[in-house]
Amino acid sequence: MTMLGQDSFLFQNTHQITDGSLSCSYQELPSLFVELDEQFVRLGIHPHQTVAYECPNSVTGAVTLLYLLARGRSFVLLPPAQHASKGAGYQPSIPAFCHHHLTLQPDRLFSEALQGRALSATCDLPAGRLYLRTSGSLGASKIVVHQQEKLLRNAQNCLQKYQITANDRMLIPVPIFHMYGMGAAFLSAVLAGAAIQIVDKANILKILTYEKQFQPTLAFLTPDLCEMMLRWKRKNRLYRVIVTSGQRIQESLFEQFDGSFGSCLVNQYGSTEMGAIAACGWQEPLTARIATIGTPMEGVELRLEGTDSLTQIGELYCRHPYGYLGYVDECGQWLSQADVWYRTGDLACSVGAEGLKVVGRSQESFNRRGFLVNLFEVAQEIERLEGVQSTVVLYLERTDRLIACCVATVEASQIREACFGKLPPYALPDEVVVLESLPLLPSGKIDRQSLQARLETAVV
Repeated sequence: MTMLGQDSFLFQNTHQITDGSLSCSYQELPSLFVELDEQFVRLGIHPHQTVAYECPNSVTGAVTLLYLLARGRSFVLLPPAQHASKGAGYQPSIPAFCHHHLTLQPDRLFSEALQGRALSATCDLPAGRLYLRTSGSLGASKIVVHQQEKLLRNAQNCLQKYQITANDRMLIPVPIFHMYGMGAAFLSAVLAGAAIQIVDKANILKILTYEKQFQPTLAFLTPDLCEMMLRWKRKNRLYRVIVTSGQRIQESLFEQFDGSFGSCLVNQYGSTEMGAIAACGWQEPLTARIATIGTPMEGVELRLEGTDSLTQIGELYCRHPYGYLGYVDECGQWLSQADVWYRTGDLACSVGAEGLKVVGRSQESFNRRGFLVNLFEVAQEIERLEGVQSTVVLYLERTDRLIACCVATVEASQIREACFGKLPPYALPDEVVVLESLPLLPSGKIDRQSLQARLETAVV
């Protein structure tokens, strides 16, 4: 792992990784790694064993994550229990191939933070592997296998795309236990030697405080965080680059945010399996940054299959040199090896000479009354209505009902009435529900399964 384990440039860097409570410089990493070596020996964790690691958004969480990568340890990356959306008493699902379960006590020094619990593992798996669970936003969650060296090359792609340097100061209020926060934001900042401010459970007060104290030049956000910052900040700070990913960002929000924060917003396209796939350059015109997913990362290829002759929409496939190795089950047995071309599950169309626009998920399209309905397009049309901030549209197949769930400042009846002039009859929502917020997964994506279950229960 030369990019983290033997690069003296990083360890001579005086920049710090901080979370507002604790800080450490890159120079301190070698001694902290030795300290963690001793703690792993004390806990009886052998180099060949796989651990399940609950990674908090903190300095101790980030340093332990770097240690596992630098030492080539195989580990399953999990959200900490306090981050889970399942309520009090929630315990993360730990695969049977893990030998130990690692947790960190909050606000503790490095020598006191690490705690471990031995498990009865079913097998020994290869070293240098990272295991991530998919979000499960549209189906059952899967365990994705990554080779750590490829993971770092993926982060190097982000470093190059956004031209991150040691002079930058990166704000990371997104979870580093997820591919986006870890692979695109945190690791790219580490490889560049940039100063890093990690934010746990971000809110507007924390963002305002850290902006004033830390003076960031880059930030990795979700659309919800973009909306929060745009709504509550009275004095906008200009950044060099701001990246957003996770769920789809509303075009009007994109345009307003971009104009207020330095005309530097980039919507990154990626997945747990592939990491960062594509993004526009932050210097490109607003029209390109809104309309397309940009150009592929270095070495990545994209293509459309099954393109409709009328709409020119097809399913998007990706070939990525630094993508995942495949899926395994809870016992570590291969379910499938990665294909050369990865089926993203997204529908897209060409824009201009080189651009591609993602128009929805293939699972979100269905035939209704003889017409093809794309839930993404219905939601996008509703979001253009005045007073509607965000929308997710769900189809309840058992009852043949189309329901639009909106975060809005207007009444549900007003939204549905306005839809009659915007949507064809077969795509009109049978019901509009106004919510205070949409349920989100730790990744920042909308928890469609949870929302659909609530709606189906309510209908029954």
